[in-house]
Amino acid sequence: MALEQITFNIGAFNDSDAGGNNYFTDTVFEVKNQSDNTFATIYSDSSGTTQIPQNGIDNVSNSRGECNFYIDDGDFYLEVNSQQKNFKTSKKASSISTAGGLTVQDHIDNSSGYNIDLLEVDRTGVVDESAKFSQAIDNAMLYGGGVLNIGHSGSIKVEVEKTISNLTIQGKAKLIGGDSHCLILHGDNNTLSDFDVQDTGRNTNTVWLDGDNNTALNLKVFNDTKSTSATALFGDLLRLSGNDSQILFCETYNGYTGIKRDGGNSPTSRVYGGKIWGCYSHDNIRGGTIKPEVASELIQSNRFNDNNVNDIQGSDGLLCERNVKDLNLQFNEFHNNGEHGLYLQDSFCNVSDNHANDNHASGLKFGGKKNGNFNDSNGALTDAEYNAQYISEDCIISHNHTYRNGLGKTDSGIYIQETHRGYSVSFNIVKDNEYGIRAVNQQLGGEIENITLTRNTVTGNIQKDLTLAVTDFANMIGGTYGVAETFMPDRVFNLIEIIGSKIGTLNTASVQNVILKDSHINDDWNTSSAGSIKVKGGSITSTSDINIANFTSIESCDISLDGDYQITATAQCNIESMVDVNIYAPDSTGNVYNIPDTYAPNNTTFSNIMIFESSGVRAMDIYGDGHTVSGVKANTVSGQDVVRIRGNDCSVNQCSSRLSTSARVTASGDNNIIMGNQLTAIDSGTGNIRMANRSEP
Repeated sequence: MALEQITFNIGAFNDSDAGGNNYFTDTVFEVKNQSDNTFATIYSDSSGTTQIPQNGIDNVSNSRGECNFYIDDGDFYLEVNSQQKNFKTSKKASSISTAGGLTVQDHIDNSSGYNIDLLEVDRTGVVDESAKFSQAIDNAMLYGGGVLNIGHSGSIKVEVEKTISNLTIQGKAKLIGGDSHCLILHGDNNTLSDFDVQDTGRNTNTVWLDGDNNTALNLKVFNDTKSTSATALFGDLLRLSGNDSQILFCETYNGYTGIKRDGGNSPTSRVYGGKIWGCYSHDNIRGGTIKPEVASELIQSNRFNDNNVNDIQGSDGLLCERNVKDLNLQFNEFHNNGEHGLYLQDSFCNVSDNHANDNHASGLKFGGKKNGNFNDSNGALTDAEYNAQYISEDCIISHNHTYRNGLGKTDSGIYIQETHRGYSVSFNIVKDNEYGIRAVNQQLGGEIENITLTRNTVTGNIQKDLTLAVTDFANMIGGTYGVAETFMPDRVFNLIEIIGSKIGTLNTASVQNVILKDSHINDDWNTSSAGSIKVKGGSITSTSDINIANFTSIESCDISLDGDYQITATAQCNIESMVDVNIYAPDSTGNVYNIPDTYAPNNTTFSNIMIFESSGVRAMDIYGDGHTVSGVKANTVSGQDVVRIRGNDCSVNQCSSRLSTSARVTASGDNNIIMGNQLTAIDSGTGNIRMANRSEP
């Protein structure tokens, strides 16, 4: 350490008589930094071996009234009895050694930071120049950092690992790595900018910035040839560690892993605030890896394409490993990768406005822990519980486009695998994949809870457009789906709510509770084993009989039977109401509403039902007791029934036919009331009442 000697006479602060000699002996002085008014570090010797404590005892003037000390470079002030005097120190040629091979003038020129061109090195890429490169970094370390310009041409062979902060390495030359790595910097606030790096040995870390606030800018890190490995080998071309570090506009290719972002070892050591922006990672085994316990990371406007050396597990465009949190992935492209385009094991993440096309497995995959249930009996998952279970929750998947993924496999445009909850999937366009959107349990025992699908367009996918296996709640709002199904192989799918959606074929056979509101089922609906189904608004088109055994209500709905089909039940039916329903059955040759006596409900309200059936067909054949039937209007011809009651204690009123005033309403049970119908009323039981009908023979 080379320090500057400072001597001040206390008399400079006070010209009054001091005992006849103007000396101020044993007077306390304080030396402070101008920047923040803190005590500066002062010494009694030029080498900085002995520090002078500023304790009011050691920092006093000598017998000549002088305050004498040594101090490093900087802007300071001396304070005596509340009076101040500013001063500044800087290196002097006489006190500077020629460390690092620098001249005295080099030190003087670089007193505010090291800035030098890397000269006199071999630029053919043949001679190992690691020593010179390392020495240049050592020189920068003398000044706490600076700028190292590597030049604008040629290839420089280096294999360097250093600990330094505040260093920028820049230039247009190419660095060629050695057998282990090329360039590794441990420290903070370092920047690598605008040069190429060639990996020659498929190293573990070709370039690695390890520390906080580091930046890789406009680098190209690559191997000359694409790997032909049939296994998943994962060395890193460009690796980044630490908080608030970033990779910007870099290209990586022909490696094992293009980009790697290190995380923490536990929830208490998460890495925060990084950024990967504008990068292109291609032709690797894996395009990129985000390691566990990375949080609050922005990954935007990157391309992870053609990372397809092989198709084995792990050959993804970008893999975000379990327990990453609060990632924001947007405007990225994932194209033609060996397995998934994006594989994210996450919580509280936003995945939006990305394109995932032609990947060999799923376009966008979201994975949790297999065979894992939610273990949160205390009502809230702790970090430790998250870490053990890697549960994924409360993620937003929106405005993404996925096409032609997973062809020939059981993979999807968007694939959500247990264990997950609280997902919002909205405004995505998912077309021409093997499967469209799948939220399923890959193995028994996992859970998917509380998923909301909003206004997605999911059509033209080969197997199914939408597949849901949700243990608790699913909500579909708007959107278009070609073929949609639900299934739960090992437990009950509790509730699905479908609002304002357009669905081709719907299968809710394993759902306990279904709410269909203002939605349109255009082809078929399999309801065979569901628990409770409520329909309000929208339309249902079926190319088979509609089984309403599990329906509790149908309201304000259009039902179309596309062929010779009926509304019926194959198990006990408990429907409570059919209100404001239009039924189109132009090809039916039997009863349009026709639930057998064995499965017939009781106490159902049928109100304002319009039936457009072929002539000569009975509109409604109703078994059961205690029904209320009003306002049924059909195309029934003379001599045929608009409504036939085959139970007791029912009422029928205000029913009519569009085609014939001689069409009938008949009751074959007891204690029924038939009143005010524009039909011929006929009964064959006891205690029935007929009143104010068109005719009562």
